[in-house]
Parts: sequence; structure tokens; C-alpha cells
Amino acid sequence: MKLRALVFLQIACIVFLGAAIREGPNAVFSGRWDEAAKRLAVIIYLPVWIGIPILVCRALNRSGLPAWKRWIIAGIEAALVYATMLAMLPAVQ
Repeated sequence: MKLRALVFLQIACIVFLGAAIREGPNAVFSGRWDEAAKRLAVIIYLPVWIGIPILVCRALNRSGLPAWKRWIIAGIEAALVYATMLAMLPAVQ
């Protein structure tokens, strides 16, 4: 159950990052609020990019799942880490 919650939390954070960095705040806020939302997303980026995958790996080790299921979840984590980097791409371009 913790494993599912962590993966869903990571997906929700990636969606927030993508919305905040791309056009989400531009449609709602203008001026300094837009920059503040982007800076908040940059602050949230490192825990989502590094922290949540570490927590998922620790939960995987304690879960007692068969090895093939752990590999599948590890592949999903790799895809989510890549999606996190893609969500932040407009901020660094």
C-alpha cells in the first residue's frame, strides 16, 4: 500500500511540475506570480527527482515481492524519473 501511495504521489508531483513550468501559471497569474510558481516548482523538483525514487526503492526492498515484480516497478520508476526531467525541460531551456 505504501508503494502504491508513493508512486501516485510521484505522478501527482510530476503533473504539478509540468503544469507549473509550462503554461499553467501563465494562464492564471501574470508578472511576479508566474516567476514565483516556477521557482516553487524548481524547489519541489529535487525531492521529486531524487527523494521519492529512493523511498520507492526502500519500500520495494521491504515489500517481499517476487524479483520480476520488483524489476517491473523499477522500470516504472525509471520512466517516472525521465518524465520528471521532461517536465522541467522548459524551465532550463
